[in-house]
Amino acid sequence: MALRNIGAPPMIELSPVTAMTAYLTLLLLLITAVWLYSILKRQKKSLDITDEELTTCEYCQIVYLSKKFKRYTHCPQCKSMNDKKSLDRS
Repeated sequence: MALRNIGAPPMIELSPVTAMTAYLTLLLLLITAVWLYSILKRQKKSLDITDEELTTCEYCQIVYLSKKFKRYTHCPQCKSMNDKKSLDRS
């Protein structure tokens, strides 16, 4: 007399080749997701310029990045000194 599982769902048949393929596919997807996350996180950090602001030179009118906490900055093009207080008033 054969034993039967009455009411139990049938088992999923899975060959060793299919199991290994599924395992490697999931592993590859996990590695790709971690790699993409690290790239996006690195790009987000490189775009963060919170300690700098745009400054316009009083003399040559070039726009450049300068540190927020410095009152006087040097223009990278004409090398003149710019006062941020005088730029804020205009």
